[in-house]
Amino acid sequence: MPDEFYITISHGKAFRLKIKKILLSDDMEIYQVRARNKTFAVQSDRPLLRTRGIKNQEPTWILNAGLISSTEVFDKICAAIMEIVDQ
Repeated sequence: MPDEFYITISHGKAFRLKIKKILLSDDMEIYQVRARNKTFAVQSDRPLLRTRGIKNQEPTWILNAGLISSTEVFDKICAAIMEIVDQ
């Protein structure tokens, strides 16, 4: 998986976002999300679930830094990141 990639989400119109992996440790991963005029970071516990062998549970995503106005957009961003990362 590349350290930087692009995702496209639609929320009324299409948005292309640049994703950069900031941190990957044994228990968490953090991605920086850049839009045209906003930057924020999202954190996941996916590596922790993998090391413990838990395959049935979805990872928990939290907003690590920055602000986002819509939880629907946040969920779409996290789903798009998961889709790329799991390939």
